[in-house]
Amino acid sequence: MGHQKKAKKPTKKQAKQKANHSVPQHSPPPPPPESGVLSQLMGAAMQAVSLVTAQPALEKAPGLFPVKQMVFVQCYPGGGADSVGGCLAREARKWGYKHVDDVEKWNETPYQQPGITTTGCFIANPETGEPFGFILFQGSKGMHMSGTELNEVQVLALVVNPDHRRRGIAKNLLWSAEAWGRRNQLEKIIGEMDPDVQPFYRKQGWVDADFGSIGGHPLAGIVPAKYLPKWMKKPLA
Repeated sequence: MGHQKKAKKPTKKQAKQKANHSVPQHSPPPPPPESGVLSQLMGAAMQAVSLVTAQPALEKAPGLFPVKQMVFVQCYPGGGADSVGGCLAREARKWGYKHVDDVEKWNETPYQQPGITTTGCFIANPETGEPFGFILFQGSKGMHMSGTELNEVQVLALVVNPDHRRRGIAKNLLWSAEAWGRRNQLEKIIGEMDPDVQPFYRKQGWVDADFGSIGGHPLAGIVPAKYLPKWMKKPLA
């Protein structure tokens, strides 16, 4: 039987090269996000891309960022002024939205209460995090304190950046709220709408809702009805 040659001991350089090949290499951690509204919104987008599925818009304005390439992100209330909700409130104020207090109130509402879930969705540029619009809504299922049985989604705010209107963004956001309601087996979607947006909702299949005293307005009978907000609804079945 012949003698086997004794294997040479690898040099330190060879041992280091072998170790580099056997251990998976990890990319360095991403840099911390910069401060500001857009980076905070984008941080949420990176964590929850495409949680809400909406129908694609039928049209897009030429030369603008196409709706189909925007990212839909479900969002939740809470966290104060530096949260996503706080950022959306500041954006709404910059866009001239007249019901910013509704956005701030949404952000102060618990995400879940008995029979109630409060959530929303915003749509943004996936590259920069620039928000183009958002919708905030609340799902309710069960007995209301008034004795009314609730089984509905209520739209609390629907806001679009004025620079990106007439591109189907509002329709996509509204569709996302309707899709959320259907997934949770809720019967209808409702909301108290200002006169200037009522035609938009009618085009989406909404009709006037008669809620009696609950939907009444304190100025009814004093100010013509066409100048007052109106409760509207749409079945989700």
